[in-house]
Amino acid sequence: MSKFLIVPDKALTPLYIHRTSTTYFLEQYRDHCRFFVNYPNGNSKGKEELLAQNLIKYAGHRLRMYGSAAELAESLEFYGKFTGSHVFFNATNDPYQLDPIIYRSLNNNQEYICNTDIFAILQNILLHINMRCPDEATHMVAYYMKSLETDIKMQFMRFDPKLFDEIEKELRVEMAKSKPNDAEIIAGVEEFSDMDFDECLRKLKSLLPRNVWNLMRNVRMHTLFERTGGRLTSLLPNLAFLAFNEAERAIKSLKTLMKKRPELFLPRETEKVVRLFEDEDGERFVMKAELSNVLGTRLDSEDDPNTHFTMNMDDVLRRFGDEKIEFLHYPIRRAKHRAVPVKGLGSTTDQYDFFILAVDAFFDLMKDLIIGVQVFQDKNFGKFSLGFHELEKVFKPDCTEPYFIKTQAIEQLREFVVIATDHDEDDQATMIRNAKSDGFTLQNLKNELNHLGLKEAFPEIEEHAEMVYEHVDRCKKEKYLRTCDLFDAVEKCQLLCILNRVPNFKRFIHNQKGCARVPGLKCDKCEKETSGIQNSMENLQIKGNEKEKELKKREDEMNRLKEELNREKERLNLEKEKNKMLQAELFKLKAEDLGNDVIQQLLNGFADTSTSNQKEDSPTTSYIPIKCLICTTRIRSPTVNNIGCPSCKKRFHANVTISGINRFS
Repeated sequence: MSKFLIVPDKALTPLYIHRTSTTYFLEQYRDHCRFFVNYPNGNSKGKEELLAQNLIKYAGHRLRMYGSAAELAESLEFYGKFTGSHVFFNATNDPYQLDPIIYRSLNNNQEYICNTDIFAILQNILLHINMRCPDEATHMVAYYMKSLETDIKMQFMRFDPKLFDEIEKELRVEMAKSKPNDAEIIAGVEEFSDMDFDECLRKLKSLLPRNVWNLMRNVRMHTLFERTGGRLTSLLPNLAFLAFNEAERAIKSLKTLMKKRPELFLPRETEKVVRLFEDEDGERFVMKAELSNVLGTRLDSEDDPNTHFTMNMDDVLRRFGDEKIEFLHYPIRRAKHRAVPVKGLGSTTDQYDFFILAVDAFFDLMKDLIIGVQVFQDKNFGKFSLGFHELEKVFKPDCTEPYFIKTQAIEQLREFVVIATDHDEDDQATMIRNAKSDGFTLQNLKNELNHLGLKEAFPEIEEHAEMVYEHVDRCKKEKYLRTCDLFDAVEKCQLLCILNRVPNFKRFIHNQKGCARVPGLKCDKCEKETSGIQNSMENLQIKGNEKEKELKKREDEMNRLKEELNREKERLNLEKEKNKMLQAELFKLKAEDLGNDVIQQLLNGFADTSTSNQKEDSPTTSYIPIKCLICTTRIRSPTVNNIGCPSCKKRFHANVTISGINRFS
């Protein structure tokens, strides 16, 4: 992974975490934390838990539902990581805080980034080049780059680490060119020494385009200079010149880079790229509007700016599988108390162009009404009929595909329900009490439901307590149940009552595949589907058993035939061995008989030859030298010490007769 994908610690600010929290918290709690200023000194790296602890103390008893400081810090970090988060949280007065997110394509695992993340990468490169860059200059450069995001549509581009390595080299060269010499430094300090603070700020503002500076940025720069120089106003000219010089060098270098590589910063025609949203239950779908944009064909059927409908990925591949589209894995993410927003298709600087799934919007809204507004305490449920009837228009009970709702629309729904129920948010409702140090029991939960006055709206609420209690006890993070677990239990008991009383809400949750997120919810449709699956499984099991029996029978028959074949092979092998032994014995007998006959014939021949030789007249007989048939040496005399074969008349030495016979036998 490229080192430029990590935001350097010095750019991280506690204010960004604070802004994240004010969106993550329930609406009722936000005002109590909005003016929090007890930030840790320096950057926020490693101080997230301390900041969360300070927030909890500042808000008093109101943040007990979020657990410990460590849990809250973890939730805020998780919730704050999404493309365009600085726009959604209105954190435009900070440097870029979020590490650029890498998205991988479905087809070839190619890496992509959002076009606006280029600016975060450039910030990281500049800070690597100049790690001593003053915080004031870092903020000024960030303000300049954020001004370039205006009216840019969200696009995705391939991420090439080598490209940004080249950009780093180019920026290093440009930064080196603009480094001031001693004379320029002296002149600059003298120029700033004659300025007061407001004049210094005006000088800094001159580096930025018009309409970029605002009151909040003015306050931020004022705060940064005070934090750096303290009460020593004599240091202000030097600090202001240093910030101005470093910011000017960086901005000039960026302008040169933009001229050299305009394709990185200007809207352009790119390859067809669509986000493939992947939910925890395995569902995969795309926004119809986003797919429409790349295809140039209208697919969504409604002109509702607050809603984005989706198409299942299987349908997309079936209908548009031949199109050359890169689908990017884009997981649906949820923190414990709020769903993580998804950037819409509008301008990258539109704070209200963010969406969450409708099922998440429903649960987030109910949490806000139940725990934040406490709208159901000491109320008759009939008062909510009008408000809930309007909610059914947004949470569509017959829609079976996932769909997105704009986050701003959810806030408007909350206000509508509060007004429709004639609820006075200034009234102090009964608060959930703290759990004991050794946890709380099922009876404690029932007592708390009664203490909160929920039986007027939901007389049956205690019937759900046992199931909910078992769930929170099973999911607890520490040894004993805590106050945050009690908040969860109270919320889920009320949610069960609402879903059981409003059939359209229940149908909506089922069609959006959210039933499993409500412990203890009895859904007839889920049971039918489960029953159908079980019946199918049972039928398959029965058929499988029959097949298994048939296969077992065939297997037994095969084993029986194999055993018979093996026995027959063994019998044949024994017969072969017997035949071999008999053949060997017979051969031996034949060899012995043949040897005896040959010896007898030779002996007879020896006798006849000897008699014949004695009668012959040796001086007159001609002789041709021959070799002995047995020892192969020459026979010197035809009559001395040799014998002739009576059959072939060949001769051999008499003294080798016996050994020769033995050799041939």
